[in-house]
Amino acid sequence: MHAEFGNGKTAFVAGLAMEAAAAGFNVYSFITPGRSLPAEIASLARSKRPTVVILENYPRLMDQVRQLFLNANKDVRIVLTARSLDHEIYAGRIDEMRGSRDLLEFDINKLRPPEEERLVDLFDTHGLWGNLAAHSRQKKLLRIRGKYGSEFQKLLLDVLKSPNIIEKIRQLTTGLDQDNEAAEMVIDIMQVNPSLDLVSEVVDSDLARRSTFQRNPIVRRFIEVDRNKITMRSSILARHMLMEILPADQTVDVLLKMARRSEIAASVDPMMKDIFRLLHAFSNVQFMLPEKNRRPLLIRYYEQLKNSPGCIGNVFFWLQYAIARLSFQDYKAAGLYFDTAYGLAKGMVGFSSFQIDNHYARYRLEKCIYENDAKGSFSAFQDAKQILHRQMTREHRYYPYRVARNYFDFYATFFAKWPPGERAIFINECKYVVDRIDRLKSGIRNHYYVVDARKRLAEILSKHS
Repeated sequence: MHAEFGNGKTAFVAGLAMEAAAAGFNVYSFITPGRSLPAEIASLARSKRPTVVILENYPRLMDQVRQLFLNANKDVRIVLTARSLDHEIYAGRIDEMRGSRDLLEFDINKLRPPEEERLVDLFDTHGLWGNLAAHSRQKKLLRIRGKYGSEFQKLLLDVLKSPNIIEKIRQLTTGLDQDNEAAEMVIDIMQVNPSLDLVSEVVDSDLARRSTFQRNPIVRRFIEVDRNKITMRSSILARHMLMEILPADQTVDVLLKMARRSEIAASVDPMMKDIFRLLHAFSNVQFMLPEKNRRPLLIRYYEQLKNSPGCIGNVFFWLQYAIARLSFQDYKAAGLYFDTAYGLAKGMVGFSSFQIDNHYARYRLEKCIYENDAKGSFSAFQDAKQILHRQMTREHRYYPYRVARNYFDFYATFFAKWPPGERAIFINECKYVVDRIDRLKSGIRNHYYVVDARKRLAEILSKHS
């Protein structure tokens, strides 16, 4: 089960654990590695009673995931959670590890219609609609589905943008040490479950260890300290403070400091290695910067990192920088960085280029549409088609279908300009993708990207039946 931050993973798992316990299962949840964890997992794997084992943020517990898949008996149900970005990277390895076990994938980023209805009721009850309060129920639902993309965290972040709330938070945060606060917010959003020592290490300051800091009533409004563990009381609030309260240039400075400190320690500390990788990820970094001036802030960040020893030969870094440039329709730079990622990947034995290929197919289609390149359009389509066919054949996830949705805009832009033979190839491709979708297992077939892809392609086919 995966979702981006603030879309309900933690609450979902807590509810699942309670439901499972009420149904008579023994439920065990693990969040961070510990010395006794392998022994505990080994014991649970042999359980003769109906048992649910939950591994939160599973990419940080891959040894335990492998141990469970290899040894757990049929009475043990395994629940894995992750950020969507992390799951995209590790899903292939999970598929290889699972053996004969059925694997069901749930993406909970999007609210379902009944949840949207309940959310409207909740906001009505608590007066959270602001200037939308007088709108009809239908308009509120359309707002949730349109502007917020049916994502819970986007709606909450918009509520927090109220001038009154922003001013109140500014007043409450006056007097905090912003470097340490920003570092803790970044780490919390990345869900690293940090210790006080870790926060102090990544910002090169011992402030977080001091009892005066931990007892500060302003700090305690936003941060919870439990022994040596430190967490933000709300990941949504953490993101809001980074985007709206702290100066954007200061946030970039803190991110760079954290990246450089974690890079130094990455070779000896697995947690620092994780943080260094997470600080490359475009989906992480963009969440921490305001929409206004996001492009120059992101470019400044990646440009200052790209020549560091840990990035210059790092495939993942160059892929993320390519994705960042792609998001701003900076296709020339994106193409250069895709080439760099591919060049580095060729020198790595056994490296899977699935992620690079998937984003590159998207790049080929989007670039052609943006530049209205009719002359090169069919060649771009063929390149993307070849990649997506390969992924649809080998993979049983939604990623190739997410990219195939671009066929709809491609059709609208170029189809009428192609000769009959090329049109026929394109229509056959749409039929092929729809047929693949119809033969998928329900868990993937009902994913919102796959549903949307089928809807778009079916609309094309309806015009050529």
